[in-house]
Amino acid sequence: TALGAALEAAAEAGLRAARPLAHAALGPDFSEREAEAALQRAGLPYHRSRSVARETAGLLAGGAVVCWCQGRMEFGPRALGSRSILADPRRPEMHARVNALKDREGWRPFGPSILAGREKDWFAEAFDSRFMLFAVPFKPGLAARVPAVAHADGTTRPQSVHRRTQPLYHALIEAFRKRTGVPMLLNTSFNRRGEPIVASPEDAVDCFLGLPGADALVLGPFVARRPEEADRRPDAGAERELAARGGTRRLMLRLTARCDADCAHCTLRDLAHRKDRSFDEALRALVRGRRAGCSELVVMRGEATRWPGLAELLRRARAMGYRFVQLQTGGRDLGRETVRRELLPLLDALEITLFAADAATHDALTRVPGSFRLTLAGARAAAAAGREVTLSVPVLRRNLAGLERAAVLAAALGVRRVQFVFPRPVETKDGLEAAALARLSDAAPAIRGALRAAARAGLDASTEGVPFCHLDPDQRRGPDAEEDWSRFRVDDLDRLSESLDASRAGARPEAPACRACSLRASCPRTWALYLALFGSAELSAPRVRTASVPAGRTASRSSDGA
Repeated sequence: TALGAALEAAAEAGLRAARPLAHAALGPDFSEREAEAALQRAGLPYHRSRSVARETAGLLAGGAVVCWCQGRMEFGPRALGSRSILADPRRPEMHARVNALKDREGWRPFGPSILAGREKDWFAEAFDSRFMLFAVPFKPGLAARVPAVAHADGTTRPQSVHRRTQPLYHALIEAFRKRTGVPMLLNTSFNRRGEPIVASPEDAVDCFLGLPGADALVLGPFVARRPEEADRRPDAGAERELAARGGTRRLMLRLTARCDADCAHCTLRDLAHRKDRSFDEALRALVRGRRAGCSELVVMRGEATRWPGLAELLRRARAMGYRFVQLQTGGRDLGRETVRRELLPLLDALEITLFAADAATHDALTRVPGSFRLTLAGARAAAAAGREVTLSVPVLRRNLAGLERAAVLAAALGVRRVQFVFPRPVETKDGLEAAALARLSDAAPAIRGALRAAARAGLDASTEGVPFCHLDPDQRRGPDAEEDWSRFRVDDLDRLSESLDASRAGARPEAPACRACSLRASCPRTWALYLALFGSAELSAPRVRTASVPAGRTASRSSDGA
């Protein structure tokens, strides 16, 4: 669209006609040094290939799914062999396997990249289609030879690959042809569901690690595989080796999407179809985290106290060198003496969710009778045991009137930190749901009042997902605004992110209304899904612009923000 608009304007202005577009590799490039640094930072085993085209062709012919990142990024709506996921089109199972890898509907088709000049051998309406934009029928009988790229109606959407404009990608397909007799590859975009195509080496490594069904990453001249030694259960010697490693990063690990509440605003609902991690899978995630430089561990929401083996997993984490361990929890199981005795000695900190300051509202929001009493007992026990406890209070339509009382209650429990969290709308297969949420403009006065009440009670109080324009100047601080999110590695049930920087920028974009604000660089912003539903009219430059973050208040113990 952008190129078409420019061409139309040029034609109307009487400018000289543009040359035909020979290729779409118009985006950013990367160096070998950048590629190697990204692989080293992630702890991936890799080698420099003597012939990346021949080696990759061998992997593909052997049944591997390969993430391929080379040269300049493609411009336009299709992956064209610069940022692609590749597979063998002859294998029928590749259609379902790659769709599952990308979490796509099973019926969705894939297109092939084919050597230019070979189109007429395979397609009934052959022409030079360089940008994978046109569907054509296979010649009779040939679709069965490449079932992974043949749609149910006998068509496909090919890309013609030319030696002159794409020499490396052409060499790869030619090497595959020599091995198999088929001059094409299944080609789809290198990204995870809901994310843009990868651009940088860091994106490529992050995405590869978050696609467990992919077998290899070919990044420039380097071929990387998953670390086999990290996929074995570590013995005592391996744990000692891991414990000796340094690192200052934080691993956010989710063990289960199950919970002991049934909240209408639950943001884990999009994980409900995922299986819980097995103990061995969780152990391998800890190993990979240590190899990636993580020395802090946060077990994310999804009630992990109900997960078999949690105490043993935390003991193994300590043996591997995790110096700080935090648990995000509803806190109710901590009211049981056996759970307290087993878990609290293994934890440094807990983030306990309190839904309201009164039993009726709290129990109605969790839909669990008696949950308020148990949550208070768990928080009081953790604080009495000397653990660092943060009460996390979701800001909801039904609990706005009680936010100040929640701060007072936190102080009475012996808790020293409280955080008021503005949840994102819930995304389900049926669309976005926000019925349980308050509007920012309605919630802001209650949040400001709760933060003042917390300050009067001597608590360290902060917010999550609340833009600065809705807070008083002295309230514009805390981990949500000050944390270095690049040090966070998120190992979720559906993806792995090597850094939270990029995903936070996408989850909380800068709205047009914020572009003139002097605090835009440090503002934590609110959720993209909220803006999609309600727009940005509630956001404006703060009337008071002189506030600054007090020195020395940067917090290191923050919620997941994911």
